[in-house]
Amino acid sequence: MVNIKNFQSRIKLKIINRGLSYYNDGLIEEVNRIGEFEFVGVVQGTDEYNLHIKFNENLDVINHNCDCPYDWGDYCKHIVALMYYINELELYDEPFFKSNYDYLKEVLDKKSKAEIINLLIELSKKNKNLRRALEEYL
Repeated sequence: MVNIKNFQSRIKLKIINRGLSYYNDGLIEEVNRIGEFEFVGVVQGTDEYNLHIKFNENLDVINHNCDCPYDWGDYCKHIVALMYYINELELYDEPFFKSNYDYLKEVLDKKSKAEIINLLIELSKKNKNLRRALEEYL
């Protein structure tokens, strides 16, 4: 099983090296902790890729996802870059506080359906990734 402490020896060397390059080149644009052992991030590659990774209490990877087109193995270089980031900064050891997503949910719960629709339309005009995500979802 892949663990945040041993992932370098459990994933193909080529992917490890590419992920390390992405990490060292500062291509991780955003990382947010959304649960006790759960993170989301954005990594810049050919495009901006959205990532999700979740660990159990032993720091084994139990779920991960990247919206890049890589399909030649379980782990892409973007997920590896995110794991380097989380491991190097030991983000899993920091106390977990309410996430930005929890706050966002609380705020959106107070908005009307029309307000949320208008907000999504305005934001999608400014953000191509949001517009694509909405188009794919709908």
